[in-house]
Amino acid sequence: YILIGLLYPLLTHADKYVMVATLSLISASYLIAIDRTFFVYNSLFVLGILIFLYRQQFVGKRFFVISSLITMMLCYVQRGGIEFSAGILFFFMILFCQFRHPIASFLGAISYSLYITHNVVGSSSEIILKRLVSFHETELGKLAMMMIYTAACIAFASLFYKYVESPFVRLARKVPS
Repeated sequence: YILIGLLYPLLTHADKYVMVATLSLISASYLIAIDRTFFVYNSLFVLGILIFLYRQQFVGKRFFVISSLITMMLCYVQRGGIEFSAGILFFFMILFCQFRHPIASFLGAISYSLYITHNVVGSSSEIILKRLVSFHETELGKLAMMMIYTAACIAFASLFYKYVESPFVRLARKVPS
């Protein structure tokens, strides 16, 4: 997370060669990936970064299309068919669909908090719940537990957003740039 923040000035640099070099570095970083780190999923992150760059008009349509196609190919090689398909589905949904619903707005607001806390909260919920109940052994039980983990993650992310993320965003806005 800090890495993306540190790379932001290079990703939005006026010199397109600097931007391309930064995107290429992020894309190639999967070669050093260990287990389940950011680097394993970086092609999916790069697709999101490309949408951001295009929507904020840091890049033109041609650059966006070519870079997206290259990144999609990398994503397929890097993640395989199922994760590639899910990533591409969400890429096009984000690119073309407009979500105007209170639940979507709420999830959008807490998305960063959810992103940075879901792994710890979901894993902890799973460990605790499996010790308390045994219905995770059936398919229906697994589905119920997944819904409980998801609810726990969203609840925690909501609190994290309200009491950690939002105050720090307000504080950061007061810092002169």
